[in-house]
Amino acid sequence: MTKLAQKPTAVAYAAAHYSRNKAAYNARSKKWRASNPEAFKIIRARSRAKHQKAILVRHAKYRARRVGLAFSISAKTLLWPELCPVFGIPIEYKSGSKNTGVNLRGPSLDRHDNAKGYTEANTRVISLRANRLKSDATLKELEAIVAYL
Repeated sequence: MTKLAQKPTAVAYAAAHYSRNKAAYNARSKKWRASNPEAFKIIRARSRAKHQKAILVRHAKYRARRVGLAFSISAKTLLWPELCPVFGIPIEYKSGSKNTGVNLRGPSLDRHDNAKGYTEANTRVISLRANRLKSDATLKELEAIVAYL
């Protein structure tokens, strides 16, 4: 029997073993996280940086489902620009393992028309700073900022 033929059996065995011992695996993992909080923080930050685009899309999917909006995007189908289309600043996709707090230069999914869902035609990637200003500021507030400058 070749290694290739053995592999599905080994994978099935591992999956069955995990499902039978899931509580023990979870308890061991929880104990390790509690005793190694700094290491866990680094591992979690690296994982989030590695999968940042997929995480943004998954969170958008949850929001769309909760509010009842259409959802038809994926991380592969969206255009991920190097520069923010609003401000022209570089978008920082991978913040690294020591990221703490909110990165305003990070990517954010923006719906052009908030009445519509997350579709390719309605969704674009901009910086979090631009998206926050767009969502929070009124035209009068933006004009006041421009007048101040």
